[in-house]
Amino acid sequence: MGRCGGSSLELIDPHSNHRLAANWADSDETQKSSWLLVSNTGVLDNGANYDPSIDYAQIGLQDVGESLVDNIAVVYNGSNYVANGAFEGGLGLTNWSLQGSLVCSSLENSGYQSSSSLHLRCSDKIWTGDNSCEVALNANSMTSGNTVTLSYQARWLRGWPGVLFRLNGNWLEATAMLPCPPTSARPADPTASARPMPGRPCTTSPTRPPCRPPISRWP
Repeated sequence: MGRCGGSSLELIDPHSNHRLAANWADSDETQKSSWLLVSNTGVLDNGANYDPSIDYAQIGLQDVGESLVDNIAVVYNGSNYVANGAFEGGLGLTNWSLQGSLVCSSLENSGYQSSSSLHLRCSDKIWTGDNSCEVALNANSMTSGNTVTLSYQARWLRGWPGVLFRLNGNWLEATAMLPCPPTSARPADPTASARPMPGRPCTTSPTRPPCRPPISRWP
């Protein structure tokens, strides 16, 4: 059973050898989770950039896992400076850069009440140097002391549910722990990973006698 809900480790076939790792798999709970709106409005402070302006925003997970994100926005003075935060209109991943531990992230053919979203695949926690999905912001005048709103929709798929969206330079962030579906299966129920495995060999500790010629060929 998964801790605090979410995926669990499940036996693929109850007739297989329970001691072999290949006969186990993680449960598929991806269709049971729900979307969550994450938003944070705050004053830009205690940040620093190499560039004279705030040019980028970054999103990722705080540990190994997968999630969908959509409708990503950085709003200042009523304008959203993320040009492609909904991934619609054939734009794909225009303006986005998938880096480091999130390089396997991709465009997903479903979203929050839409047909597209960003599928985050994180093999290690987000790191603001190289591990993130980074988007180039439209030209803006945001600076220290301004009030800005960061927002996005997110849905957990597997692994760690903590997601983080931030402005490059540590000016402001919006983070949340996404809801995981409760584990409702009983011990005798078929698992999400269940499938028959007829005829699958189960070989353990194989041995082979040493090769030797037949007695008729002995000298």
